Amino acid sequence: MRYFLIAGEASGNLHATRLIEQLKTQDKEAHFNYYYHPELAYMGYVAVIMHLRKILQGIKACKQEIISWKPDCIILVDYPGFNLKIADFVHKNIHIPVFYYISPKIWAWKERRIKAIRRNITAILSILPFEEDWYAHRNYHNVRYVGNPSAEEIDDFLKNNKTDSTTFRKQYDLDERPIIAILAGSRKQEIELNLKQMMEAAAHYSGDYQLVLAAAPTIEYSILHGLTAGYPVKIIKDATYQILQHSTAALVTSGTATLETALLGVPQVVCYRTHFPHIASILRNIVLKIKYVSLVNLILQRSLVEELLASDVTPENIQKGLERILPGGDKRAEMLAGYLQMRKTLGKHNTAENAARYIVSLM
Repeated sequence: MRYFLIAGEASGNLHATRLIEQLKTQDKEAHFNYYYHPELAYMGYVAVIMHLRKILQGIKACKQEIISWKPDCIILVDYPGFNLKIADFVHKNIHIPVFYYISPKIWAWKERRIKAIRRNITAILSILPFEEDWYAHRNYHNVRYVGNPSAEEIDDFLKNNKTDSTTFRKQYDLDERPIIAILAGSRKQEIELNLKQMMEAAAHYSGDYQLVLAAAPTIEYSILHGLTAGYPVKIIKDATYQILQHSTAALVTSGTATLETALLGVPQVVCYRTHFPHIASILRNIVLKIKYVSLVNLILQRSLVEELLASDVTPENIQKGLERILPGGDKRAEMLAGYLQMRKTLGKHNTAENAARYIVSLM
């Protein structure tokens, strides 16, 4: 069987790579083609419009590669703005199965995309347990929850990383004060919008706590140093799990990082500031179709972690939220108990293996 996979961000690339490994096990005659262009993954309308020509060129190149390689199926991994256009093209022109692994978050916004999914997607392999019911209530039943890769990754990390606090602190030149971790995102745009607000709030605790910025490996140090100038913070790249493992609390931008922070048992405040935050706050109830934005609250279907969005992302609000989850705070014990419930809801699965087996069975 000939499998054509498409991903557009580092996390999607990782999930696609693991899926390919499992497909090789399930299908001994498997052949693969892989379209991965992270430079086309832009966030927000403004960025998309500014780079529209480049994006359209990427879509055209991908279509041409599909036509010339003649796959037996397409596997889309996240990356909805790009991938849904490819799905529509395949449906209209090639008529082969299209599978979606890590589906578009249309339950958050752009629910109208459900029509295109019903028409163009053969099956969805979901990594969030609530998605099966969500899609079923909208008359799309080809959704299977295959497990959550973040839960597996955290389990593997905890099993294989027994570094004690003393060794960790020595490795990164940290002192003995407890750590407040700051996870400001993996994209330059979201970091620029959120980091200064988070730093100003966390700085109030820098006497009793040390502040550690868990930086994505893709972000240049010069950008991070510019945004944190004047604040007492240690910047550590590509060690997010290790930092969280030894942290007392965290400030986190919305996304997969909120789930990872919860799985590592670190109380958190979720922050997500946008361009034109006051306008975004007004439009939130119109555009967003869900009560919550953090994966923790979505999985639990209740408000456990505090979510500060758009104009609510102020140093004052972040500081208040942080106070409630530090030792002695009135939300800390409740949040830690909620994390255990969330972990139980996710279950234990071999996500990529389950996804590969399901795809092969349908083929």
